[in-house]
Amino acid sequence: MYQGSLDYNLKKINATDGRILWQYKFDDVIKGTGSLSSLESVGDVNMKHVIIQGSRRGYGTSLGSKNAFSLRAISALTGKEIWRYNVPQTHSVSRDVDGSPLILRDTLYAGLENGILSVLNPIKTTEDKKWHEPEVIDEFKLFGATKGKTNIVIESSPVLLGNRIFLATGAGYVYGMNLKSKRN
Repeated sequence: MYQGSLDYNLKKINATDGRILWQYKFDDVIKGTGSLSSLESVGDVNMKHVIIQGSRRGYGTSLGSKNAFSLRAISALTGKEIWRYNVPQTHSVSRDVDGSPLILRDTLYAGLENGILSVLNPIKTTEDKKWHEPEVIDEFKLFGATKGKTNIVIESSPVLLGNRIFLATGAGYVYGMNLKSKRN
């Protein structure tokens, strides 16, 4: 069993006896549920089985900070970090990730509270930093379609219906993206 907690830790718990098998510490509280997946094209079993987990932007991290690593991939087997994603700053008042990402084959769709639906390659990562970061395939700035409103704050999880991904926002909008045309 995997549990994100307000004590900043993602925990793997033995469901039979309640023993904590491992825990990984984030920079802030975890309010949402992670997404557990087996990435199809990964050979290393420790990196194939992952939990993608979001958190708040980081205790002591201001909205304008250079880094806000609010989305991470953790090995479901070992509890070791695979990558961390620096959620970009936008006009939104948040850089948190509360929704559960959607993983289709080896592509990740994450609704970020900054108003962006990020499409990430969870397998291909950069190696030129102190951390690994997933490749950004595309970003859909949903706040641009709201006629001047910039603080739509996505706290929901993307869902798949047919060939569309849908997201709800805190401003009362529901967005649908066609997977084939990559348009709203």
